[in-house]
Amino acid sequence: MPTGLGPARREVLDHLGHTLGRKLPHDGAFVRYAREKKLNLDLTTPPSRPSP
Repeated sequence: MPTGLGPARREVLDHLGHTLGRKLPHDGAFVRYAREKKLNLDLTTPPSRPSP
């Protein structure tokens, strides 16, 4: 979930950074990268909770 905190968020950012070949110090760095590369991601709509 994009709302993950602490170690979970760091783990996701480290994995994304490894995949992209760059260090992502915070989630804003990934957002900036995604926008620069024009990735087809919706970064403005709040995430919806999965069904139980």
